[in-house]
Amino acid sequence: MTPVRTIESVTAEAFAGVQAAAQPVVLKQLVADWPIVAAARQSDQAVTALLADLDAGLKVPLSILPPEANGLCHYDASLTGVNFRTTPQWLEDIWPRLLSPPTDGSGYYVQSLPTETYLPRFAEAHAMPLLPPQVQPRLWLGTHVATQTHYDLMRNIACVVAGRRRFTLFPPDQQANLYPGPDDFTPGGAPLSLPDIRNPDFARWPRLRAALDSAQVAELEPGDALYIPYGWWHQVQSLAPFNALINYWWNDADATRPLPRLAFKAALVALRDLPDEQKAVWRHMFELFIFGDSEAAMAHLPAQARGAYGELTPERLKALKAEIAAAFK
Repeated sequence: MTPVRTIESVTAEAFAGVQAAAQPVVLKQLVADWPIVAAARQSDQAVTALLADLDAGLKVPLSILPPEANGLCHYDASLTGVNFRTTPQWLEDIWPRLLSPPTDGSGYYVQSLPTETYLPRFAEAHAMPLLPPQVQPRLWLGTHVATQTHYDLMRNIACVVAGRRRFTLFPPDQQANLYPGPDDFTPGGAPLSLPDIRNPDFARWPRLRAALDSAQVAELEPGDALYIPYGWWHQVQSLAPFNALINYWWNDADATRPLPRLAFKAALVALRDLPDEQKAVWRHMFELFIFGDSEAAMAHLPAQARGAYGELTPERLKALKAEIAAAFK
């Protein structure tokens, strides 16, 4: 696979260009000076001691992966549940499980823990120079497990702070080749890909070859970070017995707008089962006013006559939301 491009000593100004390019980038040793990375250079126990000192004393969700899951966090066989169970635990009770990996193939991990709630002094001691302070860090801990291929409708900076991780990334146009799972049940908010890329079964998933041909891969060590653009599929494989990662999710889009996922689901209701000649009409409409150059599409109209095509002022947005809501009552 193609290695993810690596850059060093990135500034906030240069990072704006990284985001605009919409390609993954390894930010080499971006957080090398963090206290938790310094602790990782000493030992795994030094990492857990640092986190224990920051602990707010709340139970955290510990996920337990059985041996038959083969180290992969995924759907269950019915595609209506997950192949792991989650139970609340005190952090002090989790450390022995993470520091002494099980020998039966079981896995343990804590995912997406908001540090402002569970480790409230973490952000103060671990500054992220590329993002505004309101983008808060999240902690991921685990043994030798893999997170199944998925995407996030957020931009993401993932920082390895202990252990090592391999990221395999796929551009959004590979969705069909990744065989996405159900949308109405999603363990993390977005569908998971069904094939296991660690041991690909091309007889069962033939289009997976094309996805892997387009994949990019990065292996990160403590201090390294990876920028993952909005909507890129990624699988994350822990490569050490004990692993810790900090990530930041954010979305620069206007938070007052309805979620794109809801618009997609509305289109399933309104458009998917139309006759082909009618879907073709709406395809042109979407290309003209949604996915194309909308300003050029309405350039012939004066501002006062553009209506819903024009600027979405607060008043216009409120009216459109009311119209949409009324249609689905």
